[in-house]
Amino acid sequence: MKSILEELEVPSISEFYFVAPNRSEGQYFYALYMKTAAPADLKELKRLQVSIEEKLRENYHYRYARHLKQLAGFRIYLMNGDCERAYYDTIEEKEGIRLGDIKYLLLNRTLNFYESIEGCFL
Repeated sequence: MKSILEELEVPSISEFYFVAPNRSEGQYFYALYMKTAAPADLKELKRLQVSIEEKLRENYHYRYARHLKQLAGFRIYLMNGDCERAYYDTIEEKEGIRLGDIKYLLLNRTLNFYESIEGCFL
């Protein structure tokens, strides 16, 4: 995941970002949660979302899970406000990990950050 995001230059357009699994309306999907450094160009972000999905589909297991409809398509969630604090608070609450023991993870296992981090999906 790190190499995909670096190749697509996500670190250059985002102040804070991570990928996490989500479940909505009975469907699981992965999402890139990001806070952009400058006002977001929605067309560019939509292209980024499609590009990440294409790169992920190069992986057999991801492609097969999509084929079986176990996963919905990759999405981007634009975060607002104090998203870094909300990230750590969410992990503390959902995973039961003390705040000082939480480590930032690019690919996080915590489900549904969108429920506790202000923002919206593209």
